[in-house]
Amino acid sequence: MTTETATGKELIVRGPQADLSGVAILQVLDALDHSGPARSAVDLARAIRHAGGRPLIASAGGPLLADALVAGAEHLQMSSASSNPFTLMGTASQLSRYLAQEKVRVVHLRSRPGAWPARRAARRRGTATVATVSALSSAGGKLAQWLEKAVERADRVIAPSAYVQQALGEAGMSDRRIRHIPPGVDLARFNPAGIQAARIINLARDWQVPDGAAVVLCPVAAAGDPGVRRLVEAMALVRAKPVVAYLLGEADGALDGLQRLVDDRGLNDRVRLYGPCRDLPAAYMLSDVVVVPNMVPPVFGQEIAEAAAMGRPVVATELGASREMLVPGETGWLVVPDNDAALAEAIDRAVSMDLGHRRAVALAARRLAQDSFSLAGMCARTLDVYAEVMADPT
Repeated sequence: MTTETATGKELIVRGPQADLSGVAILQVLDALDHSGPARSAVDLARAIRHAGGRPLIASAGGPLLADALVAGAEHLQMSSASSNPFTLMGTASQLSRYLAQEKVRVVHLRSRPGAWPARRAARRRGTATVATVSALSSAGGKLAQWLEKAVERADRVIAPSAYVQQALGEAGMSDRRIRHIPPGVDLARFNPAGIQAARIINLARDWQVPDGAAVVLCPVAAAGDPGVRRLVEAMALVRAKPVVAYLLGEADGALDGLQRLVDDRGLNDRVRLYGPCRDLPAAYMLSDVVVVPNMVPPVFGQEIAEAAAMGRPVVATELGASREMLVPGETGWLVVPDNDAALAEAIDRAVSMDLGHRRAVALAARRLAQDSFSLAGMCARTLDVYAEVMADPT
C-alpha cells in the first residue's frame, strides 16, 4: 500500500508480502551519485527498512550518501572502479568478510564493475544474488565481458524494461531467472499539485528565462550520449519564437564540449547549459517540453518517467526502452535518431499546443506514471524478488 504525503515522499507501508524482519540485504554499486541506479538504491534502502530489514550499501560514497543514511542504510566504503584484477580480488575479500560479519542474506548487484567482486564474495559465502541490468553489453575488451558475466550469473536478474528483458532472452538467459521491474518515480515528490509557484518563479529567475519564452528541458546533457549534440543542432531549426533549451548535467568535460558547439553555432540565445538542478520537479514544471535525445539505446528512461509524473510532454528518440515509455500522440512524440529536422518539428509541435491539448497530455502522462512507474510498485516487486531468492535461489 502506498500514500502520497505533503512532505514529498511516497511512503511504502509494510504489508504481509514485504516482511523482511531482521534480514540484512546489501546493495553494491559504484557510487552514490545522482545516477538512476544510485537513487533507486536509496529508495530501496528505505523500503527494506520499512519492511523490517537491515539495508546495507557498499559503494565509493558520493552526494547521495547522506540521503542513504537518512533512509536507514548502513554504508560500507568500497571502491570497485579499478580494472586491476588484483584490486578486484581484494575487494571481493573485503566483501566476503562483510557478508559474514553482517549475516547478509541477499546481495543486490547494481553495476558491472562492482558485480564481479560482489558475486565472488556471495558465492564464497553461499549468499543469494540479485542483479539489476544498468547497461547492455557493448563492444568491449575481455575485462568488460568478464565483469558482465557476473551480472548474467546472478540468481535473479532484474530487467528495467521490456527492451532489456527481450535482449536477455535473445542472449540465451532463461525466463525463469528474469524479472521485469521498471525503476520507480516518487509520485509524491514528482507531483504537479505539490509544486508551489514560488519554486518555479525562483528557478525561472535563476535561469534567466526570457519573458514569454517556451522552455525546452533536456535533463541528460552530460550523459555522454551524442544525441544531446543533435538537440543543439535542432534548436537552430525550431520555428517557435522565443524558445530556449536548458541542458542540465554534471559540470564536466561533456558540458564544456557542448558549450563550444553552442558558441560555434551562435545559439547562445537559444541553448543554455547548467549543472545539476537541485529542484528537478520545479524544472519539469517550468518546462513546456522535455527532450531525451538518446542515440545510444537506453535500458530505461528515468527522465521520461519523471516528466510523465509531472504531466509534461516528452520528445524522445525511437530507441531502446524509450519506445515503451510514452504513448505517441498522447504523452509525447518519438522521432528517428540522428535527424535534426524531425527533432525540431516535434519540439515545435510540443511548444505550440493549446491549453486544452496540454491539459489532456498532462492527465494522460500522469496516469501513465501512476500505472507503470510508481516507486512503491518498484520497491514492492523488488522486495518480493528478495524473498523469492532467499526461499529458493535456483
